[in-house]
Amino acid sequence: MWPFPHCYLNMDRRRLVLNYIVLIISTIVGLVIVEFSLRFLQPPAVGMSHQPLLYRIDQKLGYQYIPNAIGRIHRNFEIDNLITLNSRGFHDIEHHLNPSSRRIVAIGDSFTAAIHVSKSQIWTQILQSKLRNKWQNDNVEVINLGIDGTGSNIHLELLRQHAIELQPETVVVAFTNNDIGDLSMGRIYREVYRDYVLSFINNVQQKKMQQLVDVTLNQSNLIWLHKHLYLVRLGAFLIGGNDNLFRSNFVKPSHIDQSVSRSQKKITLQTVFQEFITLSKQHGFHLIVMPIPMKENKDISLEVLRSYVQIDELDVVNPLPHMQSILEHDGKTFADMYWQYDGHFNAYGYKLFGLAVAEAIDEKNE
Repeated sequence: MWPFPHCYLNMDRRRLVLNYIVLIISTIVGLVIVEFSLRFLQPPAVGMSHQPLLYRIDQKLGYQYIPNAIGRIHRNFEIDNLITLNSRGFHDIEHHLNPSSRRIVAIGDSFTAAIHVSKSQIWTQILQSKLRNKWQNDNVEVINLGIDGTGSNIHLELLRQHAIELQPETVVVAFTNNDIGDLSMGRIYREVYRDYVLSFINNVQQKKMQQLVDVTLNQSNLIWLHKHLYLVRLGAFLIGGNDNLFRSNFVKPSHIDQSVSRSQKKITLQTVFQEFITLSKQHGFHLIVMPIPMKENKDISLEVLRSYVQIDELDVVNPLPHMQSILEHDGKTFADMYWQYDGHFNAYGYKLFGLAVAEAIDEKNE
């Protein structure tokens, strides 16, 4: 057997080391290219979703906004809004309730609270501006009582709490189809805990969520990497999904492997809207229900309302025909009213909905 030359062995070792170096450099270059590509393309998977820290527990409603609070919401590179609440605790301008004013109260969920756009872009402000101009009356006030994540039963209770003080001549209920799901749940609470928003139904869930947040925040190195490296964000998304607590600060029962329990009370949408009618008679205001066109199904809110509520005297106005006529005039499509990665109206969608509500109210006042 011929002896293996020592120089050949050293050459193979040098070649192996060189191959490792090339591999490491190639990997680093590849990761850098991917990182910059993600920063350029900004896909939703590497976006951050931050719920504003505006909530406090309320024993009757489950939760309310904190009066005069300031917060920021941002989602998937397209929504980034600084929110300032008024002294009543709503995403609205201040209203001083001039005795001579004509007051319209708007009530609803996230489509009415509209915390993802500026105050001037909320449909209630579009409505106020349109009616002031149309009626030649600067004393028209549209008061926003919207709270995101709430259902029709909560809207009814809110109206009960504020009707005497506000004394509206018209109340607009902005209805969305998910109110059926909201009614089937028990009371939902929200609170702010260490820069996270917890959504729970009882103290057991609350404590478990607080513990989960504590564990998450103890991973300071991973939090830093997730904040600064899009590749880490992508990995967290692939492993933990859209709602992983590095990406989102909204904690739900599903994060602790629990579900929202169903309410033992048989509250129906029919019952809730019958109570709305009763309240309107007690306080002398005109009740108008405006089903909101949804991004994935423009007719679903109206269909749900008609399926579950049969009250002849309920004034339901479909805003969609008026909105579609404006879309056609502007050369826009239905999708142009919504964010690309979010199901809510964008500023343009809120404008069209506000104009449709103004048209409905003006017709009732003729």
